[in-house]
Amino acid sequence: MIQILPIQEQVDRYGLRPDGSRKGAGYFGQLSEADDPECYTTELPIWVPGPIAWDLNPERPLPAPHRQLIPLVVPTLTRGELAHLVAGGDPTLKMKHNAIVYACTRLANGQSPFAQMGEQRPIPED
Repeated sequence: MIQILPIQEQVDRYGLRPDGSRKGAGYFGQLSEADDPECYTTELPIWVPGPIAWDLNPERPLPAPHRQLIPLVVPTLTRGELAHLVAGGDPTLKMKHNAIVYACTRLANGQSPFAQMGEQRPIPED
């Protein structure tokens, strides 16, 4: 079971992504396990092939200039998939694929693959 914590206006507390940029509130705000609200996630950034030559194979590492950092926690995941990730489970290839497709759509529209303040939404119902 996951618990949604209130979105914080100060995103400094979320720390840094692997590329050194600041993490944000993500698409769902802070997601935590119900028994440990102090331990939460907002984005779960991952490196994937990109930014232009997306081969949809996130398992194959590429050199840094050919990688794109994207959030794994995206609106196309199910509530069950989100709960799995929040509990510390490894992402499946399907979850990674969903994150890549969602990021590609945003990038094609000139948007960051990461949620901006005000883009937060409720978690999906399964």
